Amino acid sequence: MYPADYHFADYFTFRARQWLIRWKPFIVGVVNHPSGKRTLMFAISAFVDGKDGASEVVMLRLLHSRAEVIKERLGANSTHFAGTLPRRFTALKIRRGENQKNERRATQINVVNAVTWLRVKISHISENPVVILGSNGYIGKEVVAQLTELGIKVICVDKVGVSDSYEKPAMPHIVVNITTPEAINEYVDPRHMDGNTVLLNEVYPAPHDDVVKQMRDLEVKVFHIAGVCANAFPSFPSSYQGAIPCCAALYDEDYPIKVVEL
Repeated sequence: MYPADYHFADYFTFRARQWLIRWKPFIVGVVNHPSGKRTLMFAISAFVDGKDGASEVVMLRLLHSRAEVIKERLGANSTHFAGTLPRRFTALKIRRGENQKNERRATQINVVNAVTWLRVKISHISENPVVILGSNGYIGKEVVAQLTELGIKVICVDKVGVSDSYEKPAMPHIVVNITTPEAINEYVDPRHMDGNTVLLNEVYPAPHDDVVKQMRDLEVKVFHIAGVCANAFPSFPSSYQGAIPCCAALYDEDYPIKVVEL
């Protein structure tokens, strides 16, 4: 995994060390899964934000090679990468073999579980649509396909930031954000959200308090997928507390989903 901000980086290691281990995976803890399987957690301190240009591409390839060496030395069964890393590896044509879709499968399964759980909680029926922000993305395509197979009406929004790409449904609906934290900001507007809207956020970090307040003013209920329930030592910080990120889940295991109302 990698930090979304300095708060996350500082949680796992002190600031003076972070420059030395920007692209060198260092062990930070362990996860115990419901089945009894265990995952060793490693982190890098680079933000993986694209600001390093061509040098970042080189380091991403090196990061994957280093992770493979760790996997072989440990005799581990699989590797899982956080956030944008799987998508970046795919774009760079890095071959991960049987690990290629680990994060996509786990995230897709558990996002769908969160959506179906929330629909039951708020008494939605099949006619109540689900709006997917980032519907054509790395995870979005899979979520759309699975929800459609379940007979749920899905409204796809991919060009996040283009206001006229989304017309607010007239009936109660859920908006699911699986693209970027900033994507929600484009839709905090009476034209796009009202008392019929329930927001379910999957991306880290959770919506800022100011954004949540704006949505509450529009009578929008806000929920965040903290992850799936498994024991991490040390526990994850911030909005992941009491859970592990969906991308760290084993896709063939059945986890309780942790969804928090903000």
